[in-house]
Amino acid sequence: MSDSASAPDANVIRVGTRKSPLAMAQAHLVVDALQAAFPTHSFPIDSMTTTGDRDQNTALYNFGGKGLWTSQLEDKLARNEVDIVVHSLKDMPTELPDGLVLGCVTERGDPRDTLV
Repeated sequence: MSDSASAPDANVIRVGTRKSPLAMAQAHLVVDALQAAFPTHSFPIDSMTTTGDRDQNTALYNFGGKGLWTSQLEDKLARNEVDIVVHSLKDMPTELPDGLVLGCVTERGDPRDTLV
């Protein structure tokens, strides 16, 4: 096999996110912005269900760890299974794992999206 056959395509940026409807909507907003800025690239979305999604009954303090909605995606990033991960900032731990950085934060949308 030649090197070019096994090398990743530099024009393909794999985007990791959760499978929840909100996470998917946020990932699509990011992908749309990236696609507009980099029209020669593609941004396939790789979604997954995280521990925080699967177990909705256990109290958060009983998990004993951080990143119920983020750590498994960060593991995929560390294993080079995705190139970037889209998280809701509210789900991010205050300290990132070694080797990971917060690459950007999108512009805030209209905060008046609540119906009382």
